[in-house]
Amino acid sequence: MVPTMTEDEKRLIAQSGIRGIFPRSLLADDDDRAFLAELRRLGMRIRIAETVPSWVYADRGVLCALPLDWAEHPPSSIAIVTHPSITEIVTLYVESIWDKAVDFPLADDSWEPALHLLERGLSDAAIAQTLDISPRTVHRRIAEAMEQLDARSRFELGVAWARRPEAG
Repeated sequence: MVPTMTEDEKRLIAQSGIRGIFPRSLLADDDDRAFLAELRRLGMRIRIAETVPSWVYADRGVLCALPLDWAEHPPSSIAIVTHPSITEIVTLYVESIWDKAVDFPLADDSWEPALHLLERGLSDAAIAQTLDISPRTVHRRIAEAMEQLDARSRFELGVAWARRPEAG
């Protein structure tokens, strides 16, 4: 069931700059995809992870919220923690999940999404699964990137990709 948002909640999302990491399983349902698209339209940065271990909220240096029953979704009860050491650890944990996740929406017809995932160390098979495309399409997009960036090998492609202006 897709949650409905009040106008106040929509305004809060639009003004807050919050980010969300959601499990890939949500993409199987059209209503869930529509909800993620609405959150994105409101300005929320969204990433998709294969799995999300539990609901967690982290605001570095301020507070974190942790479920009392790990992996319960949605959590029926949470603990609010303000101790700086704990908030820092939880923030680092959330950032590690964010770094491994991929931006939503997942793919377009260009080769850039595949290179972003290749840059994170994913195999061609994992890239295909993450972007919901065939392994053959992954190979074709990498070949297109090599041609566009004038790279003769994957190593040269990695160097050219790392040197692009927005990488620095």
